[in-house]
Amino acid sequence: MKFNLRKWFLFRTYIPRGIMGRTILLVIIPAIVLQAVSAILFFDRHWKNVSQNMLDTFTGDVDIVLLMLDGKLKPPPGRTIQNFTVEYLRMNVEVFHNRIFRKKKNIYPYIAINNANKLEENFNRKFHGNYNLSFEANPSRVVLELPYRGDLVVIKAPARRLFSSSIGVFFIWSIVGVFIGILIVIPFLRKQILSIKMLARAAEQFGKGADVSDFRPSGAIQIRRAGFAFLAMQNRIKRFNANRTNMLSGVSHDLRTVLTRMRLELELMNAKGESKNAMLSDVSDMEKMINGYLDFAKGIYIEEKKNQNVIEIIRNLIAKFSVEKYKINFNVTCKNKNGCDELFVSIGEQSINRILSNILENARRYGNGKIDVTLAFDVSSFRITIEDNGKGIDAEKYDDVFRPFYRLDEARNLQTGGSGLGLAIVRELVLMNGGNIALGKSEKLKGLKVVLSLPR
Repeated sequence: MKFNLRKWFLFRTYIPRGIMGRTILLVIIPAIVLQAVSAILFFDRHWKNVSQNMLDTFTGDVDIVLLMLDGKLKPPPGRTIQNFTVEYLRMNVEVFHNRIFRKKKNIYPYIAINNANKLEENFNRKFHGNYNLSFEANPSRVVLELPYRGDLVVIKAPARRLFSSSIGVFFIWSIVGVFIGILIVIPFLRKQILSIKMLARAAEQFGKGADVSDFRPSGAIQIRRAGFAFLAMQNRIKRFNANRTNMLSGVSHDLRTVLTRMRLELELMNAKGESKNAMLSDVSDMEKMINGYLDFAKGIYIEEKKNQNVIEIIRNLIAKFSVEKYKINFNVTCKNKNGCDELFVSIGEQSINRILSNILENARRYGNGKIDVTLAFDVSSFRITIEDNGKGIDAEKYDDVFRPFYRLDEARNLQTGGSGLGLAIVRELVLMNGGNIALGKSEKLKGLKVVLSLPR
């Protein structure tokens, strides 16, 4: 038997992805399978045995009625055949003289599905097919018509004398009981799932730099343990970041003090001309490098998020970066009933400014005078695409440029490029805000295309 990979993946598409759906399946499937096996191996056989016994008893009573009508048996003194059959056999017997028997289609109640064939087989063998069986709903009883010496005998008896409904009701109740059990389980299961969702939400918010000090573990003991482990991890990370920030603040202060002294000494030196300017330029480059390294080493600080109009921020940055030599086009497309003039997003103002400033600076530095900025947004997210007409970046280096200290300019000259930390910091900021950044080739301007996606 070959394993069909396509059928397996098709089967997996119908399996619920959530814990609640899968847990309910774990409850339903075994219960239904057990009920089906029990019905086949026990209930079905038991039902058939009960039905056969009831059928034998009923046909035996019909034989007694026919023997009485034939005169071979007599009812007790003082009783007629009709009185005797009603009192002792629970049958109502009527004889219609000189009425012709006409064969009709037999009608069975819904509870006779399991043993209708067996009943017909027995009646056909006993009465040679000369009988009519019908069903009356109110009251529930069967009507048996038999030809007898030119007369018509009509026997009416309660349906429960021929058909047992208890097994069927029990089976139906078993299936219904499974679903009642699920309804009982769902509230408890939902509470456990809520605890898992709260833990996942807290972990996600903490990963974005938000404060999750109000998180409290709840639910089953295993979920609580995971929650307490998350809180312990959060405290360790906070202590580590605090210690690192304090250490880097001290290093930053000491290095800047030395650079300030060097700059002051150079200003007081008697040296003039190019040598002095070159040394001052080196000191400035060192300051820029140290600032960049410290910014990255400290990590992106957590700032309070506010509703910012992204369209206004982009327009202000375009006005800042636009010079006579560079032409920046800005287009907005949206699926918003309120128009495309405003896009308010909960995000840190400095974060979004730093992200866009770095990308626009790179587009201006490495492009050839043309930059296109496109903003597209809907009710759940927005996407900013920045394209330039420069030479672009080779596709195999798209991932490399996000690595800290990686520069396409191997000479590491600060005049032709930065310290290699700009895009690394941009990516950290984007990820902290739950977004994504990707590079590609611009089909329109043939340069680099940067696609920035963020949730609203």
